[in-house]
Amino acid sequence: MSGTVLLTTALFYFLTRHHPLIALSREGYAIGLGIGLGYSLTGVLMWFGTPLGRYLNYVCSLLYLTRPRLGLRAWAEMGRPEFKAHFAPRDDRSKPVSRSGTKPLGGDN
Repeated sequence: MSGTVLLTTALFYFLTRHHPLIALSREGYAIGLGIGLGYSLTGVLMWFGTPLGRYLNYVCSLLYLTRPRLGLRAWAEMGRPEFKAHFAPRDDRSKPVSRSGTKPLGGDN
């Protein structure tokens, strides 16, 4: 998503920079770049499994709720134990996850 937003913003700028009727203000480009960089930051934080990445992912996925078949499916995936386990503390990641929740199997959890 971030690549698409950043590429589209850059492409729109290069195609319309000399066109007098089609133009965006600096704020428009700043918004486009901000959204693209926000999605990039979210992806990096999710890749490394940080808790902030998980919450930013929820914020970024709000857009998809306008299409219920896609949005509800994405939110269902975020509720799965495997998804939640990705964001568990490092020492708990090697333990198998129970089917009923995000607690690792075994131990006194």
